[in-house]
Amino acid sequence: MIISLQSGTVEIVATRDGADEVLDTLTRGDFFGEMALVDDEPKSAAARALDEVSCARFSKSHVEESLAKSDPLTYALIRLLTKQLRRATASGS
Repeated sequence: MIISLQSGTVEIVATRDGADEVLDTLTRGDFFGEMALVDDEPKSAAARALDEVSCARFSKSHVEESLAKSDPLTYALIRLLTKQLRRATASGS
């Protein structure tokens, strides 16, 4: 599921060496949860609300329908960028 943040603030947090590391702070208009839908890999981080938030949710089937309508190059680039981002966040870069 992809989440679109409508209001509030959310931290994206990964646990490394037993401690939480904030990877990003999201606000209105930002999205999260997209990587797991694109490559079917487990989540690499968690989302933590810092205050009251309002979100819109997009299901996996909605995302798959949208990607099916895109050209193959666009989908390939999205998968490549997701793979590279996973590598970068896994290594702590």
